[in-house]
Amino acid sequence: MAPTSALGYLREGYIHDIRGLRLEAIRVYDQGLNHVSTEDPAYQLVVKAKSSSEEALNYRLDFLSHLPPDILSNIVPRFVGNAALSSAKVYPYLDVSRTWQRVIPPMTSLHFYLRKPQTLDEGHDQLVSVSKHVKALTLKKCPKAINRLFYRASFDSLTELTIQGKKKKEEDWDH
Repeated sequence: MAPTSALGYLREGYIHDIRGLRLEAIRVYDQGLNHVSTEDPAYQLVVKAKSSSEEALNYRLDFLSHLPPDILSNIVPRFVGNAALSSAKVYPYLDVSRTWQRVIPPMTSLHFYLRKPQTLDEGHDQLVSVSKHVKALTLKKCPKAINRLFYRASFDSLTELTIQGKKKKEEDWDH
């Protein structure tokens, strides 16, 4: 393969592409773009091939949007489960697509658990985005400014709120 010819990079990238090795194809196309002159007639073909590989790499099939509700109600609990979700973690299935964000929360008993909320003015983005479907919320070591969370999010389905913290000693209550 001639290092300054676009044809070799196109051929090698294409082979990786048809094998489904998109990242490897993109790496080869990048090498080609770095070594081939922009005056080369096939340079733009390398640019297009790289763009095509990147598009294929980022393609996602949203199968949930094509399933009927009765099947969804059987599938969703299997990968979501019944455990409380920590707002400190990211749950990728809540960010797959708009369909997943619309379909999953109402089908589950979403229970979020805030262990160490340093501030409720920011962060906790997943909790805020699905807040209208959260049925249970547990706050541990809750800051005094809990109302800030409720300004940011609407907990329309909330039926259980648990606030855990240090218990005050009896003598603290005798003021």
